[in-house]
Amino acid sequence: MYLKCLLVCQLLAILLVKDSQAMSCIPCYMRKCSEDLTCPGGKVLDACGCCMNCARVKDEPCAGPYNYLGFCDTDLECVKEKPVTFNSMGVCKETFIAKLKQLRK
Repeated sequence: MYLKCLLVCQLLAILLVKDSQAMSCIPCYMRKCSEDLTCPGGKVLDACGCCMNCARVKDEPCAGPYNYLGFCDTDLECVKEKPVTFNSMGVCKETFIAKLKQLRK
């Protein structure tokens, strides 16, 4: 009985691990970050939180699994198509507040 339970548990573990999605980041001290970034917008940390990358600007793709496509610049938001899932990709669009600021100018 114990052996059957052990085999079932191992099978379940294999099935769960097989379908899992994981991202692994190497430690920040082991990464070589670009120090010479010329960006059309601002700069943001990468998905691992180690290096600065150029922020995505208006109408550029963003998000995706683990935000591998990048993060949007200030006053922009990543708008994703419905239904939003873990793998959803989006496009950087102006936020409502940014549009109000432009109207006031």
